Amino acid sequence: MSERYVRQLFAGEGTSFSDYVNGERLAYVHSCLTDRRQLLRRIADIAFEVGFNEPSTFYRQFRLRYGMTPTEVRALTEGR
Repeated sequence: MSERYVRQLFAGEGTSFSDYVNGERLAYVHSCLTDRRQLLRRIADIAFEVGFNEPSTFYRQFRLRYGMTPTEVRALTEGR
């Protein structure tokens, strides 16, 4: 499978490979933040673990996707 073909597949879905990867990264961080067993892990550590090197980019993308900050998501988990 060529790189060009993969790009075309994503373009056909109205997205790109990098958008897909970022979405998967954000979903993983969100799942960690809503897992009570991981409440002691720092949000930045989780974000760095999946490849977000710039905190401001991570926080902006997270808020755009979920409509709240990672801290707000974690606070909801703590309140359960």
